[in-house]
Order: sequence, then C-alpha cells, then structure tokens
Amino acid sequence: MAQQHEGKQPRRRSRIRIVVLTLIGVIVLLAAGLSIAGGQYHGPRDLDAVTVAMPGVPLFPFADVAPSNRLAQRLLAVPLLLMRLQGVHEAEAVLLQVPADREFVLDWYRRAAPYQDWVKLQEAPSNGGTRFVYLRNREVLQIIVGRTVNGMVTPIELIYLDGVSDRQITQLQAQGRVGVQ
Repeated sequence: MAQQHEGKQPRRRSRIRIVVLTLIGVIVLLAAGLSIAGGQYHGPRDLDAVTVAMPGVPLFPFADVAPSNRLAQRLLAVPLLLMRLQGVHEAEAVLLQVPADREFVLDWYRRAAPYQDWVKLQEAPSNGGTRFVYLRNREVLQIIVGRTVNGMVTPIELIYLDGVSDRQITQLQAQGRVGVQ
C-alpha cells in the first residue's frame, strides 16, 4: 500500500509541471508574436507619409511626428492587424505633437473635422485626454488629444481605418449616441 501511495505523488507533480510548462510556452509564443507584429508594422513616419496614408485627415497646423511615434505604432500593431483581419482595408496610426494648448487643439479639431466631411460620432474623456471618433463614408478616424506637457506640447494620436463594414458603422453609431457629450 505504501508503494501505491508513493506512485501517485510523481504523477501529480508531473501533471502540474506539464501544465506550468505549457502555460510558459503559450506566454512565450504570445510575446514573440506580439514582438514580431510590432516590428513588422511600419506606419507613417513623417507628415508626408501621414497625408498619404490618411487622406483627408485634418492635421493640426505645425504638428510634427512625435519622437515616441515608433513605440506607439508598435503598441498599436496588433489592434490594427486585428482590424484588418475583420475586413478593414487600411488601418494606420500615428502619434503627433503640437506646440499648442490642449483646449486650443480640442477646439480646432471640433471645427476642422466637419470641413473635411467628417461626422462626429463620439467625444469622451480618455486616460486624461479627450477621444473623438469621426465617420466619413466607410472611413473612421479616432483622435485622442492628450494633456499639454511642459507648458506647450500636446500629444495627438490619430488612428485611421478605411473600409469598415456596415455592422461596424452601426456599432459605432450606437456607441456614439451614448458617448457624445
């Protein structure tokens, strides 16, 4: 009987070991996949590329591509890839910085976007900033205006999607009725 009891202990430990090793393997594969996806995405890196990749998107005057743009693009690579897998034709992101106060930037986007035929679906607070979602035909534009730092530098994140489906548009419009202030 003592031999039977001793025989069960190693099996439990080996099962736990297998589960733990499998979990570690899955985590390593996910981390590697995220790293590869982030490294493969090469979104717009200068203002000329932004205007080509995001046609008709209002760019705040005197905006420049932020030094941390590449990191922001790597972090957004997987969500942008998922959007493409859901049928979106184009999905691009860029992080800009502007030499202006946050409230001035917010007011400018509220006024400039409609002049380029963008219809506001949402405006809501987002992580210390303000998030706008605009729609134009089958294009979606998300603008996140962050807090002004060092007195006069305001970050702006632009995410542009082209080719969104009717279902996705309907979902955004439904969310917009709740989110617009």
